[in-house]
Amino acid sequence: MQLSTRDKPAFATRMSAQFLRFGLVGFLCFLGGLASVYLLTDRLHLHYVLSMAISLLLLNLIGWLLNRHWTFGLRVRRSWAELARYLLVSGTSFALTLVLLALLVSGLGLNYLVASAIVALLMTALNFTAHRLWSLRVPDPK
Repeated sequence: MQLSTRDKPAFATRMSAQFLRFGLVGFLCFLGGLASVYLLTDRLHLHYVLSMAISLLLLNLIGWLLNRHWTFGLRVRRSWAELARYLLVSGTSFALTLVLLALLVSGLGLNYLVASAIVALLMTALNFTAHRLWSLRVPDPK
């Protein structure tokens, strides 16, 4: 897609707004994850690993719905293939986060909190791009 000079500011503004909404959805899902793990573990007395697994599944579904409707404004019908792509991006991101964290901490000797912040910023940008261009891409009108 080639943008005209006139369309570039509108495209940049739309993408910036999407990125901010994406970040907010991620932050809300993070808070929801903490709350759900706490409730499932401390209040319902589930094992913390089971609590985390339930939380991850639940919050990924919530993140998918919020991102598809609010962040990217998708109005096309939802599909299992779209959800599978979304979860594939999320799972790949999780694995890559662990690898990058290990490289920065064990390989380069960075403090784990500094490394976590660096990886979080990098993965936010990569996840936004992957979801925007692949998992939640608006289909081209035929």
